[in-house]
Amino acid sequence: MGDGVWSTSCRWGGTTRAGVDRASGRGRDKRPPTKAALSHALRSLEDDAEHVHGNPNIDPERIKDNRVMLPDGNGGLRPAGPGDSVESVLDDVEDRINNARGGVRRTTDKKTGEIKTVDVSPRSDVTETLEFIIQLDPEYTGKVVDMTDEQRADVREKLYVIVAEIQEQTGPENTVAVAEHWDEDNVHFQMFVVPVDKTGTLVGTRIMGEKKGDWSKFHDRLREKLRETGYDATFDRVAGGATHENIQAYKAQRKKAVSLAYERQAMEEARDTALAAQEDAKDLYSRAADRNDAALAAEERVDAKVAGLDEKEATLSALEASLTSRVTAAAKKEKTLAKRTEELDDREADLDNRAAGVEEQERLTRAAREAVQRRETAVTEKEKTVDDRDASVTARETEMEDKYEEVISHAERAAEGIIATAKAGAEEMSRDRATAAVDEGRNATQNVYVRAAQKLKVKDTKTGGVKTLDDWITEQATEDSFRFDKTEQAKIEKETYGQVKARAKKAKSDAQAFLRQREQQRRGRDTGFSR
Repeated sequence: MGDGVWSTSCRWGGTTRAGVDRASGRGRDKRPPTKAALSHALRSLEDDAEHVHGNPNIDPERIKDNRVMLPDGNGGLRPAGPGDSVESVLDDVEDRINNARGGVRRTTDKKTGEIKTVDVSPRSDVTETLEFIIQLDPEYTGKVVDMTDEQRADVREKLYVIVAEIQEQTGPENTVAVAEHWDEDNVHFQMFVVPVDKTGTLVGTRIMGEKKGDWSKFHDRLREKLRETGYDATFDRVAGGATHENIQAYKAQRKKAVSLAYERQAMEEARDTALAAQEDAKDLYSRAADRNDAALAAEERVDAKVAGLDEKEATLSALEASLTSRVTAAAKKEKTLAKRTEELDDREADLDNRAAGVEEQERLTRAAREAVQRRETAVTEKEKTVDDRDASVTARETEMEDKYEEVISHAERAAEGIIATAKAGAEEMSRDRATAAVDEGRNATQNVYVRAAQKLKVKDTKTGGVKTLDDWITEQATEDSFRFDKTEQAKIEKETYGQVKARAKKAKSDAQAFLRQREQQRRGRDTGFSR
């Protein structure tokens, strides 16, 4: 390495999405696509031996010497591993962009006049990353192929001082990748940062300072840090590029690199399209051959199916004719069944009506049967009562007959005694005395009957009334043989003893007839009276 004062190169620029309009002319967007920039910087993560790089300074044999450092999640860096790729870094950038805000918009409430701020989403052409290219003076580092391991370690240490200073300015959590390039003439690092400030807003290059003077101050701090490591950095402003070329040459090279990146991306897309078309063509040829074989086999199957279908058609025609006749018969039978169904419905309705009548008749019959049973029960009870009463009446009649026989017997004995007395003294008595005796006997007999009749009662079935036997005898006497009016009295006075005797016998006969009449009443004969 030569002696003297060394230059320091730290340049940055923005990258954006591939879909941003880059039409030529005034206002053309000169920012390279993020994907193209990352693919170039992280080429050591790609496993593509056939890839041709647009930069002629890249030695493909030494790409393996490059190293990529990725965030470890704690604000530090770690070497890329087997699971890391350009796509995973792009995904990380996309996630950071989606979680950031594009800025704020101030709005004024028309009613209250209050000014409010509203977050807005990032624009589609937002600067996604800042790409830093950092390099020491080529005269200090020399050619990569000539560097020893100690020189490599020294250069790496001083370049990471620059990386640390950039992280101090942009925030270590915003670093997404650091790529060490040892496959070109002079070693340099490419570093990618998502420019998000402490409020979570994407601020683009403003993260390096709002004014151009801020950038100069950053460079001065950077040179101070390098001097602390023993690197004698100059504070003179250098208009050199990566190889100490003037700024116009650097811009031309940068423009060419961007153009080459676009061409490389287009070539990769064209190659991918061609490969895909080739695969599609092979697939189409294979499918066409398969379809040809399938078509031949299908044609044979179709011929066989046609023959089978012809046979089936004939069978179906015969079956159709048979079915037609069966349908006709079924329709006729259906009509007959419909008529029978209607008749059965009428009969069923009639049976329902009759069943309802029968049920009503059964209900009335049950009610009548129950009434008859109740009446039979009542009749049976009444019959039992009547039997009991008949037995009681029969017993009373027997008792009354016994008493009446006794009374009649007593009356007969008394009458016979009186008559005997009257007979014995008839001849000696005058007619007046004889008549008086007869009257006395008659009255005595009647008194006996009266005393017996007063103890007995009879029921007149014609009038429903109850009277004593005495009253009844009185009525009979008044109507028949027991009339004792003046005419009868006159007759008695003229009667002889024989006539008196005859009348006494008649009284006895009347009493016996009365008893017979009572016996007939007891046995149920209709004599006009009952007890």
